[in-house]
Amino acid sequence: MRLLNIDWLRPIVVILIVVNHVFAIYSGVWESPWSSINDDVDVYKWIQRIAICCSLQLFTFISGYIYGSQISNKGTLSLGQLAQKKAKRLLYPYFLFGTLYYLIISSKGHANFVDLFSTLANGIGHLWFLPTLFICFLLHWILYSMELFLKYKYNKQIATIIIMTMLFCAYISSPIMPKIFCIRYAFMYLIFFYIGQKFYGKITLKPSALLFSVIAYICMFVIYYSIKDIKSITIPYFINKIIDFLTRLSGIYFFFILSLNAVKNKKHLSKFYKQLTSLSFGIYLYHQFIIVYIYERTIIPELFG
Repeated sequence: MRLLNIDWLRPIVVILIVVNHVFAIYSGVWESPWSSINDDVDVYKWIQRIAICCSLQLFTFISGYIYGSQISNKGTLSLGQLAQKKAKRLLYPYFLFGTLYYLIISSKGHANFVDLFSTLANGIGHLWFLPTLFICFLLHWILYSMELFLKYKYNKQIATIIIMTMLFCAYISSPIMPKIFCIRYAFMYLIFFYIGQKFYGKITLKPSALLFSVIAYICMFVIYYSIKDIKSITIPYFINKIIDFLTRLSGIYFFFILSLNAVKNKKHLSKFYKQLTSLSFGIYLYHQFIIVYIYERTIIPELFG
């Protein structure tokens, strides 16, 4: 069963991720490859911030939402079946394109097998998100089994509260987790995967929902970056993580409601949009190669400043 709003949303998310990577140098996220070009450009910095604010969390939410649809319609797979299925979808492309990324970009002409293995194990380039998502699927399988047990022993509400508390603790403690096999990132994103799975079939479109989602997202975005930019303000770590989480969540809610409005009263998407949706994963895999080539091998940055 196709989820029309998710098909509409996928290209939007990938475009946001691409835009984030295009302007990441200008916000200080990535090291500048130039010495002669001004990379302190405010408009580029804010474009990057808008693009990155919730794009990866939204991608994770979508994965959880689709998985929730599959559980609802087909039931759950065994852990082994799930791992095999997601390895084909996520790990095989990761190791293939990750190796290419290492040889072409990361190694700088000094490639060796040990360094390749170490780099791939910790997440390489923009591709680190693929093993992160793979681990999220496996961890969610464990959580889902745990939730079924908690529902049986207590009730549905208590089970959800316990799982969400565990996931939020994982979220706030993620910076101290090891990077190896992308464990740190999985702890950071798993809560959004779980929320996506729980949201399947539970969100209905109301007339005021879009306006509310816009206001909530703008308010949280302004609060989050105001706190981040004002160095004189010291916010306790726990409070900062709550603001961070609510900002990402409000962005997810906005884009999801936007997608429901976009496909309202539609039975299918245009042929062009269907093709764009089918190309989305491929665009994610190879776009960074193009961006690096443009920045390091062409005069385009000099022309645009």
